[in-house]
Amino acid sequence: MQINLVLEKSGDTVHGTDNFKKTACGINLLKPEIAAKYVKSDVMKDLKEITCPKCKEILAMKMIKESRRAMESVPKVSVSKAEISKVKKEERESKSALSIFQAPVGGKKKIESQPPVGTPPKGSVSGANVGELPPLKINRYDPRLQQKKNISHSYEDE
Repeated sequence: MQINLVLEKSGDTVHGTDNFKKTACGINLLKPEIAAKYVKSDVMKDLKEITCPKCKEILAMKMIKESRRAMESVPKVSVSKAEISKVKKEERESKSALSIFQAPVGGKKKIESQPPVGTPPKGSVSGANVGELPPLKINRYDPRLQQKKNISHSYEDE
């Protein structure tokens, strides 16, 4: 959007226009008595050049609207449902092709995967499994044991 600057002869106010008919704040530049008070200037390079607050606000909104329209007109990359289904079908086919290599030999044997490093083999007797804590030892003076079995202990009996 090309915005031209319009200078006021008597003052130092700078207005903006996009068509040289009216300024953004509504000054009609086609009337000869009003046009004599204003001088057409060069093209605006920055919005800060305009000193009229109303012109600045209105032209800023116009510039934002125009940039939104330009962004909407840019074609978006869209994928049709047919293309998506084609990709999914190719993925399923590639998975089924890999399943041939993963199928058990002879149809009866099951291929066992090896356990991670550091885990004891199945069926081995060990004190504790990896990641488990040893069993908790409770002595007879533990208050938790006394609550469960209702054991009372007195020092007079000893």
